Amino acid sequence: MFLSQYTYKVDNKGRVSVPADFRISINTKFFNGIIAFRSYKFTAIEGLDFEKMKKIADSLDDLDFFSESKNDITTSILSDSYKLPFDSEGRICLPHELLKFANIKNITFFSTFNAFLLF
Repeated sequence: MFLSQYTYKVDNKGRVSVPADFRISINTKFFNGIIAFRSYKFTAIEGLDFEKMKKIADSLDDLDFFSESKNDITTSILSDSYKLPFDSEGRICLPHELLKFANIKNITFFSTFNAFLLF
């Protein structure tokens, strides 16, 4: 569970530090980083750990292959996701497409609930 809020600068290369509390919470054996994608509800970037994203993907197996729900989730989240590993300093490099979507220029605000959001 993520708790709290943080404000960090995004450098010229799109790198931003991820709070240590977040990194500890999402360090898994499968992937040491986050899965980021455009928020469906906000002008923001959402991030999940690998295991949470895998649960979402696995839950799609229960839906009809041609259902609108499966297509919507697959198109809006899974096909638009980026695997962002932590570098040695605990940063991720945000893709230009996500920065542009969330209108992030040089400061980002981490807010949390089930996942975290970058504004």
